[in-house]
Parts: sequence; C-alpha cells; structure tokens
Amino acid sequence: MTKDELLNLIYEVQSFKSEQDNIEVKSAAKGAPKIYDSLSSLSNRPGGGIIIFGLNEEQGFEPVGVYNLNDLRQKVGESAAQMSPPLRLTFTSIKYKETVILCAEIPECPIELKPCYYKPAGLHGGSYIRVSDGDRKMTDYEIYMFKSGRSQATDDMQPVVRAKPDDLDEKAIEKYILKIQGKRPGSRLLYLPREQLLKSLNILAEYEGKLVPTLAGMLMFGTFPQQFFPSVFVAFLLFAGTNQDEKGPRGERFLDNRRLDGTIPEIIAEAEKAIVYNMRRSTVVSGLWRNDIDEYPRIALREAIINALGHRDYSHYALGTHIQIRMFTDRLEIENQGGLYGHLSEDTIGIDAPATRNAALMRMMEDMDLVENRGSGIRAMMEAMRAAHMAPFRFTNKHTSFKVTFFNHTLLDKETVEWLNKFSLIALNDNQRFALAYLKRNPFAPKLTNSDYQRINSVDSVQATRELGDMVKRVGVLVQHGTRGGAYYTLSDWVLDKNQQVEPLFEPELSDKERKILDYVKTYGFITNSLCRQLLVIDVNAANYLLTSMHRKHLLKRTGKGRWTKYTL
Repeated sequence: MTKDELLNLIYEVQSFKSEQDNIEVKSAAKGAPKIYDSLSSLSNRPGGGIIIFGLNEEQGFEPVGVYNLNDLRQKVGESAAQMSPPLRLTFTSIKYKETVILCAEIPECPIELKPCYYKPAGLHGGSYIRVSDGDRKMTDYEIYMFKSGRSQATDDMQPVVRAKPDDLDEKAIEKYILKIQGKRPGSRLLYLPREQLLKSLNILAEYEGKLVPTLAGMLMFGTFPQQFFPSVFVAFLLFAGTNQDEKGPRGERFLDNRRLDGTIPEIIAEAEKAIVYNMRRSTVVSGLWRNDIDEYPRIALREAIINALGHRDYSHYALGTHIQIRMFTDRLEIENQGGLYGHLSEDTIGIDAPATRNAALMRMMEDMDLVENRGSGIRAMMEAMRAAHMAPFRFTNKHTSFKVTFFNHTLLDKETVEWLNKFSLIALNDNQRFALAYLKRNPFAPKLTNSDYQRINSVDSVQATRELGDMVKRVGVLVQHGTRGGAYYTLSDWVLDKNQQVEPLFEPELSDKERKILDYVKTYGFITNSLCRQLLVIDVNAANYLLTSMHRKHLLKRTGKGRWTKYTL
C-alpha cells in the first residue's frame, strides 16, 4: 500500500464515521492493543483486510498517533506469528496531522488452511469471523464449514443406517439407469452385477456388513425421504408486504404457506409450481399477439432452486434445517444451509471455476438432466435477468447459509431510461450503460465491483477492467475507490445530479477548491503540495488528498516524486 492510498483510507473511515468490513481501527496511543481476534477474522474473510493504528473511534476516528512506531510494529508482528498458520503482514506508516499512523495489511489465509486462529486459545477458542465491522468468535458449525472446504466433502455419500434398499423407488432407479445407458452406452458400469452397480453409482453403500441407501440415493430415489430426514424439505412462504412483520388483510402471517416434500426432482417441480402460482404477470399486446411477462424469469428461478437443493449442506450440523423460499411484494429470496463451498466467494461465484460440495448428488442430478454440472447455472440466471432488463440478483454468503435475492423491478424502467438518455451524446457501450443503470437502481449500496460488472454483463475480467477504466478515465461517469482487490466504483457527483444536462466531453462539476487549483495551474503552469497549502490555507494532508483526488479524476497530471511532485493540466 502506498502512503497516498493509506491517506485516502483514513479519509474514507473518517467520512463514514465507521470501520468497514475489511478495515479495523485501533487507537494504540498508550500501548499495543490485543489484535488476535482481528487478525483471525480478517485473514478468514475473502481478500483479507487492514488494521489502522493511531485513530480513536470514540473521538470520531480523529488521529491520536501510536505510542512507539518501531515497538508497535514489532508487537504486531509477534501477534501475527502466534496465529495458525502464521501471518506475514505488510506495514505502511505516515505522518498525519502531526501524529504517526501505522497500517498493517493482513493477507487472506489460503482456503486449505482456514480457519486461521490464535494458537494459544486453540482452534475453537481462537477462531474469529468478520461480521459487519466487528469480530465474532466462530461457532463449531462455522469451523466445520471451513474445514470441510479443505477437501472434497462426502456427506451426500453417508449411509442412511435406518433405511433399507426397499425404501428406494425401484422404478425411479430403473429410469435413472436407462438414462445412463442412453448417454454412455459403452460404459463398463452397465455390465456390473446389480448390487455392485448401485454401489458404484453411490445409490447404495455398505454399513456393518449390509447394504443401505446413501443420503444422495435416498434424496433422489427414496419412496419418501422425509421419513428419515424430516427437515430436508422446502418451505414456501408468501408475505403480504416487503417484510415478515406485515400482516395480510385478515391479520394472517402468510398469504400462502406450503411444505414441499418428496425427492429432489419432486421438490423442484413443486417449488416451481408454488412460485408460478403466486407470481404476478403483466400482459403486452402487439397487433394480434398477446405476450404474458412473468414477474421473475422462470429459467433463473429454476436454476436457483436446483442450486439450493444440490449445493446445500447435508452434514449432521444442518440436517435439522430446511430451505426457505420467501416471496415478498418487491423481491423473492431462496436461502439454503451451508455457505459457498471451497474457493468460491460472493465476488467469484459464476466467474471462477465451480466447486461442488455434494459431488455424488450433483452427478445424479446431471445424469437426470436437472443440471449441466459445468458451472453454467449462474450464467444462465444472469443471462435470463439481463434479457428481461431486470435488476441483477444478489448473493448473500454467511458461511453457514447462502441466499439469492431476486428483485421484481425492471432495471430499465421509464425513469431510468430517461436518466440514461442524458448520456446519449457520450460514447458508452451497452455494458457500460447497464452498469450505470445498476448503480442507480441498486437497492443495497450504490457501488460496483469488477466482479459485479463481469456478472451483470457476462464478460471476463480483462474486458471488465478495460470498460470500467474507460468510464473512470475517459468519460468520468465513475469514480474509483481503493485499489487492487478492494477496488469499487461509484457514480460521479455530476452524474448523480438529476438536473445535470450532459454534453459531450462535459467537465465534471468542480468544488470551489478544485476551481481555485485549476485556475492557479492555468495561470502559472503547475502547482505543488506546498503551493496548494498556501493557496487554500490547508494542511499538508488535506492538500495531498485534494491533489491526489484531482489526479484520479484526470483533472491534473502528476509528475515527479516526493517533494519534487508537480501537478499540471
């Protein structure tokens, strides 16, 4: 991290008056604080994190400095060495408002070694997870979820010890074998004796000298799987408003409440029926043709239901819980047990190579033509939402649960289209315009990451980086915050101005201080930090922040380093 980047981080924390998911603030004015909980939680989050020493949260994150820079750096390094696995930190320090600020960058722990924990406290006492802007000790289930991601999980192949082969539907199994014969007619599997064939297909397993169904076999081919797993079902809940507290016209909690039982293929079909029955539809008449438009694209919903059933956690920690489909007036949520598996995160799902928690179950679902099992399901969902001009769905990964949220508003409604038309004279492609619409209509936070751009536009990282950079540097409609893996983009202030009439190569609206700086540079040819301080009567850090910000907006060019840095037009 550069000193300028650290300074900008400090300004962001002070402007938000809050720590961030990836940023922890410690005072350290009177000594080295205990940080093992933050070291653990930040190293366990995707992308790692940062600890800034020398700001006081209770005083509005004002600088108080650190007691002794060298000693603090040494003690922080010693704490990092006591983690398992040990962490290698990167330090950056600056002088800010006559105080010294130290920053420690905490790398993400490799997935195969998670969770990272404080060795003296042990695995269950020293493992922490980041929750919002704080640290919380991990539960046994969260620790298990991390450990299960180190190697291929086998919970779907566990024997159902209370069941017998007779508890499976023989006709369903025969249909399955016929499908395999049609797809792989020369497979040696098909010539195996019956019992050995079912064992090889992971439908049956040996337990104490006898054959019993596997969990995957029971879920796919059981006569009634809920006899053995009562909580492995899907609950469909229809609410009257936008939250669970709003009551119906007769005071009822749910307008529709269904328990969907049976095998996985049966549950998928019933879940689709429940959603379609309760979905609103609009009708568009064009000439002699009448088109009914669903509230949500059915392809996207089906893929999400299949993913929830195929990728949920089937370990003993989660077999007592069920999947929920919650339909509100403004959105639909599908939530299952077990967070993302393996190397995947909210930012990389649908982009990186897929990781499969339940390999045997997914193979059965693939052979039954329920899934392709090639990581294409998320892309199909994205393309369906994009084709319907709807807001992209949102993933929420809580490590022990995973939720996908669909929003029923179109991303390109009349108001948004009129807003986009203000930029008609600026050379933006469809991907870039869709990104602008996403930022304007995002119901959670008006920010966009490189991964978001890839997902909503079905492009790769290289193209996303190029097109986002173009929107920042050439056009100026976006502002970049942060760098590298932590970078995100927001709409420029002049873009957010609803009354702003955009012209080609329009110069963004400037603050009074920025105008004074530009006028000075136009008159004298350049400006330095020292000259900026004299011109505006501000301190060195404020001048540095302002000049750096103008450089990033491409209002000024920066040449030279250190005290010889100059800014020109």
